[in-house]
Formats: sequence, structure tokens, C-alpha cells
Amino acid sequence: MKSSLEKEAVKREKLMNKAFDLKKNNSGSHYNLKIDKGKYYFEEQQYKKTIECLSSILNLKMEDEAIKKNKDIYKLLGRAYYNDGKFPESIRIFKKILKKDPEDNELNYFLSMAYGKLRDFNKFIHYIKQAIKYG
Repeated sequence: MKSSLEKEAVKREKLMNKAFDLKKNNSGSHYNLKIDKGKYYFEEQQYKKTIECLSSILNLKMEDEAIKKNKDIYKLLGRAYYNDGKFPESIRIFKKILKKDPEDNELNYFLSMAYGKLRDFNKFIHYIKQAIKYG
């Protein structure tokens, strides 16, 4: 039997889907809807759904121009992987973005945390120092 919190979460998701369906019919911007939906799922701590939404719209080959254009979305995807316990995937995404913006203190911080979870303390220390340096 579902708890009242679980029932409330299901109700919120149904309302959110209705709102996005209405927005889709009015705006036709499927790309922006997927981004909004991914952000919603992240806020709801539904990281697998966040990954599903954002991965479906981003070119995971992560070409230079796509990274520049969608940095915040890639960063959110990396955080979703991290929060879902998929540390190697989060590291792969964060490092790709960091190549384009090595002074991003937030990315350096996220990388340090992911390496810490993998118990790679040399890389943890390296990236936490970078985060402090650029913070």
C-alpha cells in the first residue's frame, strides 16, 4: 500500500505531465519541454527519469558546439548520474565539459566529489584544489 507521500508524488507527476502536454500543444517546442521535464524530475530527486529525459535530447557524443550550447543541461545530466550513484558516467560528462571551461569551479567540485565516491583520492584532491582555486 502506498504511503501518503508516495500518493502525493504520483499526483504531482500526473499534474506535471498534463501541464507539459498543454505546453507542448501550445508551443510545439519539444526540446524545451524535455529540458523542463528533466529539471522537474531532478528537483523531485527522480534521477533515473532526469537521465532519461536529458539523454534523449542531448547528443551524447558531446561535440564541442553541443557542449558550449547546452553546458547547463550537460551539467544537470552529470549531477543526475552522480545522484543516481553512476559515478563513472558523471565523471565522463563533467570532464568533457571541463575541457571547454577548465575554470568552472562547480564542475571541478562535482568531479572531486565523484572521484571521492570512487575512492580515487589523488584525483579528489586535484579537483577540489581546482574548485577552490577558481571559486
